[in-house]
Amino acid sequence: KARATTGVDRLSRDVALCLPPEAAAMATSDIALERVQALLKIDAGGGSFYEHITRIAGALAAEKPNDALAQLETLSQNLKKATYRGPVAEDIDIEIVADAAAEEKRQQWCVESLKMVRQPSDPSCAPRVLCAVQNFMEDAAMFEWAGVGFGKQENFRIAMSLRKLATDTPALEKLRLWGKVLGTEGDYYVAEGTLEGARPVAKPALPGSPDYDVEPRGEGANISTYWVSAGGSEPWIRLPAARASHIVAARKIKQLMRGDLGCPVLSTPWFPGKERHLLRAQIARITATCTLAVAGYYEQDPGEEDAPALKHALKIAEAEFPGHEALATLDGWVHGSPALLSTGKTTWPELDVEESGLPEETVNAINEKKEAEPEEELLKPIGGDFEALK
Repeated sequence: KARATTGVDRLSRDVALCLPPEAAAMATSDIALERVQALLKIDAGGGSFYEHITRIAGALAAEKPNDALAQLETLSQNLKKATYRGPVAEDIDIEIVADAAAEEKRQQWCVESLKMVRQPSDPSCAPRVLCAVQNFMEDAAMFEWAGVGFGKQENFRIAMSLRKLATDTPALEKLRLWGKVLGTEGDYYVAEGTLEGARPVAKPALPGSPDYDVEPRGEGANISTYWVSAGGSEPWIRLPAARASHIVAARKIKQLMRGDLGCPVLSTPWFPGKERHLLRAQIARITATCTLAVAGYYEQDPGEEDAPALKHALKIAEAEFPGHEALATLDGWVHGSPALLSTGKTTWPELDVEESGLPEETVNAINEKKEAEPEEELLKPIGGDFEALK
């Protein structure tokens, strides 16, 4: 087939006819090399192949790697990226969220944490007066000396959370951290507070009435009010008042807390309530047994003539604080909370057949139990507890 020839082809043929055979072969080889070089030096916009090969050879000569053949492809790719002269792609920052629900919870936690550490008073207004809130940071430092505590970060969260609870509850008189109750799926941080407005009950509830199962606020197992939180920035939830029937039932079972206030208590014997009621009953039992006070530091508060105090109210006595030697003995400590009777309450009702309107058999049965199990005095020394356990 006929083909078109370029000027270079015709020139090469003419030169080959005029030269000796050896010279003609050499001239043809040089011309072919130049044609190859010209082909390799063609630049299509991203650089020529000849320049790229030259840079690869220069890089290999400069670095002198032991495995040059193995690094050839990597070196070639890196040089291509370094000499790229094309248009740059737009850098778009796209936030990728793997778990949208978890991200929403994280954002909500941040918002609630900021609310918790915010000052309770507005800088442009008058300072807001709060109740007597326990300085938990100072108490935590004292507990840390004994090797007990939650850690500095958790201590700060608890202190800020207690302050927020005091801010959100104007009726509080005093507030402190009661403790922590562990659960299988979640834990409870428990706060103990005293609300305003507790007054002595003029006429106690009679046995068999709906109010008899619950002691009045400010007395017995309900001297204080309790709130629980899951910790961190989680809200505080107020627990119901302690009921005598729940306390009696709680003594008969052994149950692990789950961490859900609304879950049922699956136990034998049957417990008549949810986990919130069991938790409140256990708090009442622990408080009645484990609240200690320094002997002689408190005394019972009789109140004023026009404003009688609650039955189990205490006040600081006008006496010197005992020394370290007295505090190192059992006689230096007393129970700071009233003891619970077998009925789940701290007192027996004062009944009279004529005034109460109850059957005589019922009144006599209650009086017999009262004589068999008398009420324990308030501020009772703890030395007799070990004798009772024997």
